[in-house]
Amino acid sequence: MLNLLTILAERFSMIGLLAFVLSRANFFKKVISNNVSYKDLSILIIIFSLIGIIGTYVGIPINGAIANSRVVGPMIAGLLGGPFIGFLVGFIAGLHRFLIGGFTALSCGISTTIEGLIGGIIKKYYKNTVDWKIAFLAGIIGETLQMILILTISRPFSSALSLVKVIGLPMILVNSSGIAVFMLIIKSVFDEIDIIESRQAKIMLDITSKTIPYIRSGLNKDTAKVVSEIIYESINVDAVAITDLKTVLAYIGLDDVQDKCQFLKKSEINAFRFKKVYVDHNKRGLGLLSSVTAPLYCYDELVGTLKLFRKNKFVNSTDIEVAKGLSNLISNQLEIADAENQKRIANEMKFNALQAQINPHSYNYFCRQ
Repeated sequence: MLNLLTILAERFSMIGLLAFVLSRANFFKKVISNNVSYKDLSILIIIFSLIGIIGTYVGIPINGAIANSRVVGPMIAGLLGGPFIGFLVGFIAGLHRFLIGGFTALSCGISTTIEGLIGGIIKKYYKNTVDWKIAFLAGIIGETLQMILILTISRPFSSALSLVKVIGLPMILVNSSGIAVFMLIIKSVFDEIDIIESRQAKIMLDITSKTIPYIRSGLNKDTAKVVSEIIYESINVDAVAITDLKTVLAYIGLDDVQDKCQFLKKSEINAFRFKKVYVDHNKRGLGLLSSVTAPLYCYDELVGTLKLFRKNKFVNSTDIEVAKGLSNLISNQLEIADAENQKRIANEMKFNALQAQINPHSYNYFCRQ
């Protein structure tokens, strides 16, 4: 039993490495932050189904059965995506195990599906990120259920009992620990996201306090120059540019940025139509000029763009989120500036009308001057 426990732990290290690599992926961060599309969910289902299938293949053949870490994929999928995702991943991994055959094929197929569903149910009622202790307990429950199903369904019973005596405790301990470790890795991703978001919030507040006095004067070359300089000094990019719909109002950083901003591409306009940012990777010989362009609006009317540039590297997810935040900030301030300007004009008109009523002869005289 101790030897089996050691071998299972070694085999699980392969899945643990895959979990770490997976946690670095952008789509995975979107999934665990609930900012997810159907495409991301599809990728999640495929990857965790593969993890379940790999768990079967790296298992250890014992007495006509397989001691394995198959449960990790479906259980984690459920803990992340909820009951439907957990059930679906469990069904796929379980069906694969059933098709391999063996006297435990049916019981293992059913238990894998149920374990994915158990993870999903826990996710549904555990609103926050599932704690590693809860994940560990879920693994124990799921693997214990698998042993019960093997004893209940698999025949002959004597073979099932002999198998459970050998694989029961090692699989419960290793797979429960593996699920807990996986959730700890996910927690580290959450912590990283929180740090990035708090840093972005601080940057936004700092930029807001510095740019408000200038943006309220409207979007022109003078205000664009000051605002682009503030943004350039506040965030780690190689260049910043602000444009209206026809010209480059201001840019700072790389010398060749101005040429890159001379006209709006059709693909950019299509992105702006849905208030989305546009990412472009422009190869220059052996180099790269990568950019993210965010639209600037005033009352839902496109009035310009904000562009952030990276030299010889791709813009990352943080750059994209910063560009979105800054475009929203500038757009809101432009709307406030327009509202204040309209209010000022209305007040002047009221004052002129009132003055005309009080002294119409003097008003007409001054108006003619």
